[in-house]
Amino acid sequence: MKLIASDLDGTLLLKGEKKLNSRILKSLEMLKASEIDFSVASGRTYGELLRIFDGLCQNTYFIALDGALVVKDGKSLYGSPFSKEDLKIINDFPEFVLHGKYMTYVKSDYPYFIRKIKGQYNGHAVRISDVSEIKDCTFKLVLYKNFRTLKKLPFDMVYKDNTLCEFVKEGINKGIALKKLMNGIGAEPDDCAAFGDSENDVEFLKSCTNSYAVKNSKHEIRKICKYYTDDIAQAIESIIKEAAK
Repeated sequence: MKLIASDLDGTLLLKGEKKLNSRILKSLEMLKASEIDFSVASGRTYGELLRIFDGLCQNTYFIALDGALVVKDGKSLYGSPFSKEDLKIINDFPEFVLHGKYMTYVKSDYPYFIRKIKGQYNGHAVRISDVSEIKDCTFKLVLYKNFRTLKKLPFDMVYKDNTLCEFVKEGINKGIALKKLMNGIGAEPDDCAAFGDSENDVEFLKSCTNSYAVKNSKHEIRKICKYYTDDIAQAIESIIKEAAK
């Protein structure tokens, strides 16, 4: 086994949890001491992942922003940023959020909304009036208003609820990012284990031979996975012990 990869929300972090519990931390510390690499895959920003995995970053590959960015030790290994043409389309919306590697950019006429986003990202957010003000790469778009009436955008929707809609470049997902990572470290599907719980993990889980559906995972996820576990910490520790034999 060369790599263990896991979704974050709903998998390593259960509903309502804001930080990794002690058993998960113990299993990841064991992983850090082994010769097996670890990757977390999430729709969250790279900055958010750094805060959650504080102390474990040295052994971690970060697949952030739903696969649009892969980072190790602060270095971007792979990225699928929006193009200049993409940004022209985005700029037509009166209100949006764009995520870069470290910073989040907000366009809005509502001060309370700006404050909300800045608070959500610990101040790592700036207000813009035009995308031309952004000097770095951006990887994920979030729309909060009137998205139900949108014409089809040339992006892939990765998440939607009653309040917002999230997009990345076409053809980008956590599974594609994991495959690129596996190729980069010389790992085959048999060398990798992946854990997930929901629909946006399908490509991610299919990238590995050893796929695990976790507790509270959707029925569709359990159908496509090779294994099921209701204790991800125990499953990780078992993989480590088996690999050490």
